[in-house]
Amino acid sequence: MNAPAAPGIRDGMTPRQVTFAFRGLLAVRLLGALANGIMLPFIILWAHRVGGLSGAAAGALFLVQAAGEFTGGMAGGVLADRIGHRRMMLLSTTGMALGYGSLFLVHHAVLALVLFLAAGLFESAFHPTIAALIGNLHTDEDLHQAYGLTRVVASIGSVVGPILGAVAVAFSLSSVFAVAGVLLVGRNRRLRHRPRRPRHRSRDRTRSSRRRCQERAQPVHPHPA
Repeated sequence: MNAPAAPGIRDGMTPRQVTFAFRGLLAVRLLGALANGIMLPFIILWAHRVGGLSGAAAGALFLVQAAGEFTGGMAGGVLADRIGHRRMMLLSTTGMALGYGSLFLVHHAVLALVLFLAAGLFESAFHPTIAALIGNLHTDEDLHQAYGLTRVVASIGSVVGPILGAVAVAFSLSSVFAVAGVLLVGRNRRLRHRPRRPRHRSRDRTRSSRRRCQERAQPVHPHPA
């Protein structure tokens, strides 16, 4: 006998609200993949020419980012349980936007390493949190399709992102971080859009019916002739 699906935040939401919330998360995932695709192909080149990390030292950016993701991944789950997945998502997205976007103004190796470490800390909490939010919106039967569609959207962003990055590099190498920061800020704003809660129509109808009954129950005083 199959176990019943675990209740999620979709309980009490209309199908339209679930669809709206899921599309919002898909947009968030797409913007994140676009931002990552814009930066990734040009990080080493930027580190060598702008960031002050020459030669093999440029690879240290990926090392500190991985260290940040490893450290943040252990604490992200505990923090998400305390403050909630949605707040954790907003926090991680804000940290990534500030971390990566600030690299547009950085021309020093130490600052670049610090910002990559901080961005890695916040990014480690993003992926499991959005997966949890998507899981809360769907039943067990629909999860496979939902996660598959999320992966397709992320792949589209990974393909289109480098193309946008090539356009940004035409202006300057640092522009890739500015564009990525703008996309991450847009992702944060998209997260702040909550689906409207359904109006309690039954309650409104009850009140209106009571009002009609009261009007009918009022005695009618005939006007004198």
